[in-house]
Amino acid sequence: MPEDVISINDPELLKEIVEADPEADFFEAPPPPPEGDYMVKLFLGQKGIVIRRQKRKDVDQGDARTGPLHVAVWMDVHILDPGQPWDDTTCSYFADSIISDRKKRPGQPLGTSKLHTILRAVNQPAIGAMSLPELLQHTQSVLASEPTCGARGQWVAKAGKEEDYRIVLTGMNNFPLLDPQHPEFGHDHNIIDPKTNQAVRAYFNILSFIRMG
Repeated sequence: MPEDVISINDPELLKEIVEADPEADFFEAPPPPPEGDYMVKLFLGQKGIVIRRQKRKDVDQGDARTGPLHVAVWMDVHILDPGQPWDDTTCSYFADSIISDRKKRPGQPLGTSKLHTILRAVNQPAIGAMSLPELLQHTQSVLASEPTCGARGQWVAKAGKEEDYRIVLTGMNNFPLLDPQHPEFGHDHNIIDPKTNQAVRAYFNILSFIRMG
């Protein structure tokens, strides 16, 4: 018998008691963190970082992309809240370098992008004009350092595919209470989509990244 296998006849086993919640589901995903602001740590996600063209809505069909070239990066965002059940919860976030003129500050000639704003939030901004390969390499280097910043998020439940989704419900306080008699138990992140009668669940949707200090 292998050394790590204990005989069922060993009297010491009678002292080992196992008890579990018969209604709990080990495979049920935990609820997302409560809405609010958190410190987060950023990592390069599994899909990585690439240079590609933007897909133009109502123009490009299938996999075709004819929009402007840009850096696209998929990130893993780890929530840092020691001592809480949601500490080290991982959220996925996609950002690109497409400049939006609508994000111009008063009196400034240039707008910004999600990626540029995230780099600024971790105090490692992309300064000056960069080629796309230079911006990609800078972003890779920054994420390799596992930078931290603040992030703000809310609960969102979606239905459908990743690029063709429909929002079912937003805002943690709009989700039903787990127990109306005990609001301190929090909100139920599992709901039924009234349109399809299918179960959907809330996730922590990051709204913005915040520079700290």
